[in-house]
Amino acid sequence: MAIDYSSEKRALDLNLEQLKEAIDVCRKLGLSVSTQILLYSGLDTIGALDRQKDKEFGTREDFKKWCDKYFIPNLKYRNCKSEDLYAARCGIVHTLTPESKTVKEGKAKKIFYAWGAHKVEELEKYLDSKGYNAVALHMDDMIEAFKKGIDQYLSSVSVIKRRLIYERVKKMFINVDVLRWVES
Repeated sequence: MAIDYSSEKRALDLNLEQLKEAIDVCRKLGLSVSTQILLYSGLDTIGALDRQKDKEFGTREDFKKWCDKYFIPNLKYRNCKSEDLYAARCGIVHTLTPESKTVKEGKAKKIFYAWGAHKVEELEKYLDSKGYNAVALHMDDMIEAFKKGIDQYLSSVSVIKRRLIYERVKKMFINVDVLRWVES
């Protein structure tokens, strides 16, 4: 007998939609730090969902693997590596800075962000003029790449992997409104 995962699918879909919407709201309000934290947290979450069956928790390698396959290919400017993104994630989430241990050790580049009407090329010129060995990305491009990556990921996973994802979704936080929606 097949297991019915319709509730888990709806819960996952709704949680991811809420995350994407929260990122959009923060972006529109000009809350740059919050936008970055939510985006990197989202990358971490979806990367952890994609981890191997025998792994209880997501890791740096899961984050990087997901970014290499689904996020970076969707960026307009593919001038960063997954290690740079993971370093940026560590910096913003842990210290609210672009600094991280991997950046300080020279294993990753610091990421700077263009926002709104500002162009990546302008930011790159500025960084080059100051002698920074850094990556320039546009936050709007990153948000779109994240959304496209999620859609591509969810439409490409096998039935077996999808079951594993839905088993993991059972452990996700959901609020009462989400639960009512799922059960209706």
